[in-house]
Amino acid sequence: MADCSSANEFPYDLNLHIAACFIVMGCSFLGTMIPIVGKKLIGKKNSLPLVCGKLFGSGVILATALIHMFIPADQSLTNPCVPKTFSEDYTGFAGLFCLLGILFIHLVQTLVSREMRRMHGRLQATATDLPTVDVDKSAQKIEEAKPNEEQHQHHHHHHHHGEHDHHGHAHGLLLSVKEKHVSTYLLEFGIVSHSIIVGLTLGVAREEFKSLLVALTFHQFFEGLALSTVVLDSDFRKKFATIGMVIFYSLTTPVGIAIGIGISNSFQESSSTTLLTQGILDAISAGILLYDGLINILATHFNSEAFSKTSGVKQFAQLLSLWLGAAAMAIVGRWA
Repeated sequence: MADCSSANEFPYDLNLHIAACFIVMGCSFLGTMIPIVGKKLIGKKNSLPLVCGKLFGSGVILATALIHMFIPADQSLTNPCVPKTFSEDYTGFAGLFCLLGILFIHLVQTLVSREMRRMHGRLQATATDLPTVDVDKSAQKIEEAKPNEEQHQHHHHHHHHGEHDHHGHAHGLLLSVKEKHVSTYLLEFGIVSHSIIVGLTLGVAREEFKSLLVALTFHQFFEGLALSTVVLDSDFRKKFATIGMVIFYSLTTPVGIAIGIGISNSFQESSSTTLLTQGILDAISAGILLYDGLINILATHFNSEAFSKTSGVKQFAQLLSLWLGAAAMAIVGRWA
């Protein structure tokens, strides 16, 4: 029978745990700053280094979901210390919650785009009376702000179909940007809930504390990098949305560590509640990250005209970035 109420005899070093809060915060922040500084230096939105950065981030997200979240969730939910329902009667709960995460994010995105198209329809109905000059300017602004692959095709149409078509296109672009925002918020939710769990684990760790700290430092660095590249790619009009998400992410693991420090004396790693909470949250977050990484980033990127138009060498560089991101996070999974 598994020992489900193990009191840990190993000494607890408070100072090191407090230092860990700041070390992890610093590395999380550093990870998030690299893409932001990179973008400032490079300037051009769709330049190869930035695209490769985004794909490296996607690789990190996918490996995090499968190796750092789904597998531990499965281990927690099938642990002998959880109720028999989970550990014996139905051992597929991790898969079930992961599936729920996927279906949840899909539902949210479907409802959001439906609502936006409805509003868009209303906007378009009122937009027909607008003077054409303004329409053209606003569409032009959006196209400059968002140099999307569709832009080129639509420039040609717009002379044949008159102004209204161009206007519709302008709204269409705004729409896809808004939808991107929603998927980014959901991604942040998945990453943040996982970061709190990760912090908590470190906050209560004793014996394995040092090796866990090193591994988590890398973990949070790469995940910060991934989140930041995706947030930047989502084109938030307001700077504080980007900065807010970055800061919020950098604080979540330290907050988790602090909670861990607070409960470290009474904490029972193998108590049923701990295992279930951790397992369920991680499995749902894994679903969110998988959906986001595969559908919103990979499928969208590699099916885009921008990708099909780039040279073979550049295409390979992009694929390689994705694989390297996945590899980096998979290797960190050896320790964290």
